[in-house]
Amino acid sequence: MAKEVLRKYNESKKEVAETLLKMDQSLTEKEKQIEVERVKAEVAEDTRRTQEEMQKKYELLMEQKEKSYQEIMKKLTKKMEQERNVFRAEQDRIISLKMQ
Repeated sequence: MAKEVLRKYNESKKEVAETLLKMDQSLTEKEKQIEVERVKAEVAEDTRRTQEEMQKKYELLMEQKEKSYQEIMKKLTKKMEQERNVFRAEQDRIISLKMQ
C-alpha cells in the first residue's frame, strides 16, 4: 500500500510538473508575442518619424526653390525693365537726332 501511495504521489507531482511546464511555455510564447508586437510598434514609429522628417526636408527644399525662383524672376524682371528703359532712351535719342 505504501508503494501505491508513493506511486500516486509521484504521478501527481509529474502531472503538476507537466502543467507548470505547459504554463511556463505558454507564458514564454505570450511574452515572445508581446515582444514581437512591441518591436513592430517601435519599427512602425521609427518609420513614421523618418517619413515625417523626410517630408519636412522636402517641404523646406521646395520652399527654398520657390524663394530662389521668385528672387530670380524679380531680378530678371528688373533687368528687363532697365533694358527696356535704356532701349527707349536710345530710341528717343535717335528720333531726336533725326529731327534736327
